[in-house]
Amino acid sequence: MQDDWHVRVLGPGAAVLNVTELKKGDQLLGHVATDKRHVGWPVGEFCVEK
Repeated sequence: MQDDWHVRVLGPGAAVLNVTELKKGDQLLGHVATDKRHVGWPVGEFCVEK
């Protein structure tokens, strides 16, 4: 995760947690997406950079 004051994640009970204040042992909610994403939006593109 980006270590920045405005980045937030969800914890138990949908509590909003600031990434910069997370401590070892804190619990976070997670979701494994099947689509690639950029700022939360699915991206259905494929790019080969050479």
